[in-house]
Amino acid sequence: MDHSFIYFTFMKLSYYPIFNKRPESDRFLDEINTNSYQNIIDDKSKSNICLIGWWDWFMLDMIKKLSKEWHELFFGVNCWTLWFLLNDIQSLSELPTHYSWFRSVVDVYFLQATITTKSWETHTVLATNDIVLGNSIMDYYRFDITSPSLNKSILWTWLILSTWIWSTAYWLGNWGPIFPSGSQLLGIMWIASKPFHYTCIQKDKLTISVSDRYSLSCFVDGFATTVKDISRVEIIPCNKKIQLGFIWDFESKRLLLSQEKLGSSY
Repeated sequence: MDHSFIYFTFMKLSYYPIFNKRPESDRFLDEINTNSYQNIIDDKSKSNICLIGWWDWFMLDMIKKLSKEWHELFFGVNCWTLWFLLNDIQSLSELPTHYSWFRSVVDVYFLQATITTKSWETHTVLATNDIVLGNSIMDYYRFDITSPSLNKSILWTWLILSTWIWSTAYWLGNWGPIFPSGSQLLGIMWIASKPFHYTCIQKDKLTISVSDRYSLSCFVDGFATTVKDISRVEIIPCNKKIQLGFIWDFESKRLLLSQEKLGSSY
């Protein structure tokens, strides 16, 4: 008998709360302050799930900041309007009390990149969403892409590397396919004018070299990290991951929200 399976299935959950102090989060913060929820504790070392509340960007930002010290589950609560990765609940009394209450538990693998500038400075970063290379819409750059499954040189304006999480964001809005949740696929899209061109590969060692007289910048997870005047980006396989818990079927809801997004965009 698999005792670990039994343990996790019936594991009682205790939450360490992190809510962005915005008006949209006030009702949940008021609940925490005025109610005595025994499963919400202000001691990270005694909790086994991190409770994050606001919207997707805040959720992913907290995941990266806490990933070095937190190896348990994350549970996101929607306090605004963008909630692909969040649970839509009306009260904290609806929080699962046991692991078996989750309908879906999804693996989120990090993307590790080493960025080298023209002055040979290096920056090693982790990404959950995407890595974007570009600068001015008026400039074209030569990107030399090398990996075990792809060797390509392109002259384009922007280059986007997308993980499965962000395949429902800018990637989807530009006719890229949605990746299965938890997959190790990496999407590569190059942009000048629509329709954009893309390919998908398994995550592996990937090198992007840039040789151009124009200055090129690298943006990691939006503007979370920006490195200017780059010459090279190296992606290496990264087994580091966290898990997200959901009280609904994650894949079904994700596809439904994606369809709604496309319907409102075209």
